Amino acid sequence: MLKKQKNTQAITSPTTVEEEGVSKENQKSLPGLKTKKSVKFASSRVEDDDGWQSQEIKKLEARITELLVINEDLNQKLAKKKYDEVYKENEILKMEIKNMYAIEEENKDLREDLERLKSMTYEDRMKEAMEENKRLRRRNGELIIKVTDLESQISKS
Repeated sequence: MLKKQKNTQAITSPTTVEEEGVSKENQKSLPGLKTKKSVKFASSRVEDDDGWQSQEIKKLEARITELLVINEDLNQKLAKKKYDEVYKENEILKMEIKNMYAIEEENKDLREDLERLKSMTYEDRMKEAMEENKRLRRRNGELIIKVTDLESQISKS
């Protein structure tokens, strides 16, 4: 058997109350006079005895609470992900700053060398180049000796 559901509704139509007893004809003749009207509604009640609508509402409310929990978890994960991304970006920027300082120092040294070389005479530049060549030849010889020593140690082992 089908169970009957009890639905009761008590809705009344709005009622208009004119205060100060001013009719529409008097309003037209007296344009400066305003009326105060208020609309009153009787309370509306819907009783459904736990029908399908209230069950659906309960299901939807449960689903909303589930979604709110999921949303909060996702917001926390997103916040952590953004924090991690910002941290990594910050580390990368710190390394770039260090590189920029190194490049700045190298640029400063190169400018000093350029100014020094511009102020030198041709004879001074040639003398300095010869000294550097002599120093590089000596260093090259030392490195060749080390290589031959290492090769001999490797071949003995």
